[in-house]
Amino acid sequence: MSDDTEHAVLTLVALERSQGDPEQFRRWMRRGIRRWFWTLPPGIGMGTLKAGLRLTFGCTHSGAQSAGNGPAMRAPIIAAWTHGRTPDTLEALIKVSTEVTHLDPRAYWGSLVLARLTRQLMEGTCDQEGLVHGVEDRECRDIVTRAFENTALSPQELCWLLGYRAGVSGFIYHTMAVVLAAVVGSDGSFQEAVVDTIRCGGDSDSTAALVGGILGAAYGPERIPADWVSGLRDWPLNSRTLQDLAQGDVEEPSFAACLARNLVVGPALMACAMRRLLPPY
Repeated sequence: MSDDTEHAVLTLVALERSQGDPEQFRRWMRRGIRRWFWTLPPGIGMGTLKAGLRLTFGCTHSGAQSAGNGPAMRAPIIAAWTHGRTPDTLEALIKVSTEVTHLDPRAYWGSLVLARLTRQLMEGTCDQEGLVHGVEDRECRDIVTRAFENTALSPQELCWLLGYRAGVSGFIYHTMAVVLAAVVGSDGSFQEAVVDTIRCGGDSDSTAALVGGILGAAYGPERIPADWVSGLRDWPLNSRTLQDLAQGDVEEPSFAACLARNLVVGPALMACAMRRLLPPY
């Protein structure tokens, strides 16, 4: 499980406990991110790191001036949970989710586009104008336009077209472009879309998690390859606990268990990363 999965879980818990009330949702999100931060997750962006520190010391305004990918991780689960509710509810909850960790307006616009894309696909549509309706940032609108104009390209080809030579960065608009290309051009193929996204490189745990989350919400778990699910090995989160969460069992995973898991996994990941810096490259 990556930090993206953990963010989806803590967001779902906050949604269920707040029942969609924005201020209650803010309170539960602040609690959830602070709690998650102190489990020492091995993957954490700078914006979310700063927010976790501020939440620890009780700062009222915890968000950092960042347009990183953190809020995007939480967009598909919010869109799925608010399916059938008004668009205003979706927008309000995306705004709260974003502001808890990221204050740059681009973080909100990028998260909102991805949440709207999830909702549209769940409703069987895909409307470019609807994705950017009311979006005030021109750069965001331009990236959405370019992604839709090049749906015949693979995500890797779009990366080259947009100049992302070193893979997808942690900037939310770069992530948004590649996720749009993968999802809109996928024809519903879960495995192909996720694998093509990973091949773009860069922040591939976030981009692939977003593609998987959006397509999973749109088409259901039956599209996920069975061997991917059966091969999942993690603790305390696993395929069974995720299914329980989806069915309304919103018990949080044990803090002690999450901390113990990360104390083991973190050094292993660091060792793997350091090994890849050494020859043979």
